Formats: sequence, structure tokens, C-alpha cells
Amino acid sequence: MFEDLFNKTFYNNTLSAWLLAGSIVIVFIILGKVTYWLCTKVIKRLTSRTKSKLDDIVLDMVEEPVVLSIVLVGIWYALSTLRIQAHIQDWINRGYYVLIIFNVTWFISRLSDALIQEYAIPWATRTKSDLDDHIIPLLKKSIRITLWAVAVIIAADNAGYDLGTLLAGLGIGGLAFALAAKETLANFIAGITIIADRPFSANQWILVKGYRAKVEEVGIRSTRFRTDKGALVTIPNADLVNTTIENYSEGVGITEETVLPLSYEMDEKQLSFAFELLNEIIRNNPRVANTCAISFDTMTETALIVRFRYYVNPQESHSAVRTEVFLEIYRQFRKHNIKIAKPIRKIEVDGIGRDIILENLMGNNVLD
Repeated sequence: MFEDLFNKTFYNNTLSAWLLAGSIVIVFIILGKVTYWLCTKVIKRLTSRTKSKLDDIVLDMVEEPVVLSIVLVGIWYALSTLRIQAHIQDWINRGYYVLIIFNVTWFISRLSDALIQEYAIPWATRTKSDLDDHIIPLLKKSIRITLWAVAVIIAADNAGYDLGTLLAGLGIGGLAFALAAKETLANFIAGITIIADRPFSANQWILVKGYRAKVEEVGIRSTRFRTDKGALVTIPNADLVNTTIENYSEGVGITEETVLPLSYEMDEKQLSFAFELLNEIIRNNPRVANTCAISFDTMTETALIVRFRYYVNPQESHSAVRTEVFLEIYRQFRKHNIKIAKPIRKIEVDGIGRDIILENLMGNNVLD
């Protein structure tokens, strides 16, 4: 009875043949599990004793692809014990070629990612330049994409597709993609230029396109800023490389300049004392750079013109500091009787108009 059952044919193979094939697959799956256990429990202990980390990285990355390879070999061997039609066997062979190519690519991709993570990124963090910090992640993605693109092309060729037609299609598609992504490519190149040239870096305060803002992130495609009003602004890098940028953090600070019209009633000592007061106001304000420029600019008919320039720290609120400084100037000038010139208007009237005004004034005096 059992002999008849085992000898019964299913899809050109007896039940015993199918059971043998299944047993082979199970044995190889178990073999893969044992191999994985040996890698993680035994071989890793041996490699951890070496000074180099390279063997640990290679072992860690090779574990899963090796286990998958063992299982694929088991399935291949199991199928070889069966009688399979020629056209089906041909499709199986092609599928196996594709799986082997993808498995090898998976291993190489994992290994390249691990090597970059272990060696390239720590090296980039120790350098002073920001360029490598942005280039290395981009390089990591580019290597992965290139590896898988090559794997897909080779796999398609082994699967029976015309490689020339496929490459021609990819070329046309690549051209169309390049035309559609022209602006993205321009922003990418501009981002590399900004990172290399470094007109500004993260956490610096700049003036760009009318925004006084703090740089939050310099990206490959665009750069993000946080304005002094709290808004988040994103500007494409291609626009940034073609505009004028004022970097406050690389200078003394944000320039604030004003003109003080002082009265002619002040003598030379009072004028010098006013200069000292202005210097002291700046020195005592922690929100202002400890430097200022005071110049006796000119003398007009009504006032002694003093030009006063100081520098607000970039991280401070410009308008708030300016208000604070002017309030202190107002207090100190009133306290020490430093007089601001008052506007004087002189009106000249000739002829009949002058006589009428005089008569009115005389009339008012009589009435008073």
C-alpha cells in the first residue's frame, strides 16, 4: 500500500522523489541555521580578539548572504533530483542566476555601507571642513544605487532580455530624467559650491534676500534659515550662489548707525563728555559688541552733527537692542544736561506782508 503511494507520480515525479527533494531543502535550511550560529557565536569571538575591526565588519556583513546562499544551493540540488521539463528548467536556471547576482550585490552593498560607516564617517567628523560631512552620505547612497543598477542590468541580461535594447531605453529615459531634473541638478551643484566655498555655515547669522536669519541646515538641494521673527525659510542653493550674502557672525556684528544733532549751547568739554557717555553706554551693554565708532561729522546752522555707530551681537534682537541703547542715551543725556539741538525755522517776509504781520503783532500787544 505504502509502496504504491510512494510510487504514485505527481508532476512527472513520484511522491518519494518529492519527499527526498523536500528533505534536502530542510537539511540545507538547518545547515544555514547552524552556519549562522557558528558565525555569531564562535567565529565572532575569534575575530573580536584581533586588533583590526575589518574582520568583524566583513563577518557581520557576510552572515546573512552566506545563509541565503546555502539555502539556494540546497533548493538547486533538490530540484536537480527531480525530472523537470526543459522549458521550466530553463526558467529555473535564469531565476537562479538572478538570485545569485542579487545575493552577491546584497553582500557588496552591505559591506560598502559598513566600511563607510566605520571608517569614512568618523574620519569626516574629525576634519574641520563641512564638505566631507555632506559628500560621504551622498557617496554612500550613490555606491548603493550604482551597485543595484548594475545588478539589475546583469540580471536582466542573464534572464534573456536584450541588454542593448535595455541600455538604449535607459539612455533615453536618463536623458528625459536629466532634462526634467535640470533645476535639481543645478541646486545640487550649487550646494556643493556652498559647502566647499563656505560663505556661511550652520548656526551663523546672515542677511540674504532681505531676511536676517540664522542658518539651520546647509543641504545639498536647499538651505534652511530661521528668521529673527521665528519663520522658517527654505531657499534653493542655485539662488543662493547668485546673490549677495552678508555674514554677521564673521564680522563684528549687525551695524546700527544714527546721527545725533547736539546743541550749540554745549562747550568743548560737554561735547567730549557726551562722547565718553556714548562709549560707556556701549561698554556696559552685554548685548552689543564692545566697540563703537563716534565721529564729529559736521556743523550745520542749527546743530553739531555727531555720527554714532555700534554693532549688535548677531544672536540678539536687533530692534530690541536698538530701543534699549536709545533709551539709555536719552536717560544719560537728560541726567548730565546734554542738549539735543532744537529745529529752528526762519521765515522772511518782504513788503506788504511784513507790514501786515507787524500791525497784527502790535495790535495784539495793545490788547494784551
